Amino acid sequence: MLDKYLQEELETYQKHNIRFITIGDISSFSKPLQKRIKKTEELTKGNTSLTQVLALNYGGRAEITHAVNSLISQGKKLVTEEDIASELQTPYSDIDLLIRTSGEERVSNFLLWQLSYAELYFTPTLWPDFNSEELGEIITNFEKRIRRFGGI
Repeated sequence: MLDKYLQEELETYQKHNIRFITIGDISSFSKPLQKRIKKTEELTKGNTSLTQVLALNYGGRAEITHAVNSLISQGKKLVTEEDIASELQTPYSDIDLLIRTSGEERVSNFLLWQLSYAELYFTPTLWPDFNSEELGEIITNFEKRIRRFGGI
């Protein structure tokens, strides 16, 4: 399904200047699918209007572990938060708002580092039914929040 999706959407990515990237470990996928993923990333790497990040075989704990191991292999003796952030797979270090659909009220090992100061919003709406009207309401709710970034 993913291979078919990437084939069909490549034209859309190019037409709308959308960059496609993945996070996670794709090594367990078939070689042809790995090739398709890498090809789509390569063909869209210069696109700048929007970035679609697709999590495939991704876990926040694994991402942090990989980052730390990468720093160790580089000979780092003392690791800082900035060092870890620089080795993460995700292109963004801090997330402002996480919207969790389906009524689940958990983060499920998703972007653990990046969610440290995020505002969380849980909606019972299932993803296929989530729409721009609800997104607008959530953003309005978010704008009213007082963000303390860990402070009291």
